[in-house]
Amino acid sequence: MRRIMLIGMKCWAIAVVALVAASPSQAATKYVADSLKGTFAFQLHGITSFAPFFDGTAGKTNSGIASAPRQDIMRVGVFTSDAKSNLVGRTVATTDDGITTVVIDYNWTGVYTVTSNGLGTITIHAPTDADINSCKTGDGTPQTGCAAFEGVETYEFVISGNGGTKAIILTETDNAGGGAKIFLTGAAWTQNTSHSPGGGSSFPFPF
Repeated sequence: MRRIMLIGMKCWAIAVVALVAASPSQAATKYVADSLKGTFAFQLHGITSFAPFFDGTAGKTNSGIASAPRQDIMRVGVFTSDAKSNLVGRTVATTDDGITTVVIDYNWTGVYTVTSNGLGTITIHAPTDADINSCKTGDGTPQTGCAAFEGVETYEFVISGNGGTKAIILTETDNAGGGAKIFLTGAAWTQNTSHSPGGGSSFPFPF
């Protein structure tokens, strides 16, 4: 009888543990604006839409590829969130217009929203001339008027992780560049300057 009681109690305990583990209220991760607090390093690269291949031949309407504006094709940078929906960042962008490459180092500000499941939106404000730290061609020749190359941008993102280390997957959703648009996509990771073992976070995927 005692053995039967012990087996019964063990099965009951396992059932309770399974019920708690399966409970949506316990398992679900809830995100708020504060979930994005901290400084993040990011890397973005370009993906083209179908438009560049529509050159007016084969019955397709010309997308305007020949007159497409200068656009970013790669970026690295950092941004800091104040946990109150505001962002401050710095970006080094490699831009191209089909003829010359220009590298722009600039500061920016932005805002963000986050839903409880970690999905969110980032809006980056267009920089002014005062925000440009440097602007030069690939051979180092200084350029002017570079603020005009960077406009307002919007990104959708999702947060992975809810502790001190997080990854944020980003994809650009605006189309201010016109028909022949290069969309930027990539990820951001929490930046940790601690020298203690395990203090940093590695990039989770190669972009």
